[in-house]
Amino acid sequence: MMGAVLPVRAESLQAKIGVLSGLGGIAAKWNKYQNLGIQLALEEFNSRGDKLETVIEDSASNAGKGIAA
Repeated sequence: MMGAVLPVRAESLQAKIGVLSGLGGIAAKWNKYQNLGIQLALEEFNSRGDKLETVIEDSASNAGKGIAA
């Protein structure tokens, strides 16, 4: 009988992910839900023992501000 071979990690993953999101401006309504989805995914991921966090910068739904962020 054969069993599954699962990878084993010696230590937990720790990382930061940058997110550029229009928290203000015309797209703020939709980006609010995008950011909530990101937070939900992070909570699920981190519940497994890893440490992942996001740094969210506001583009204000403006390309110029997004480049500067």
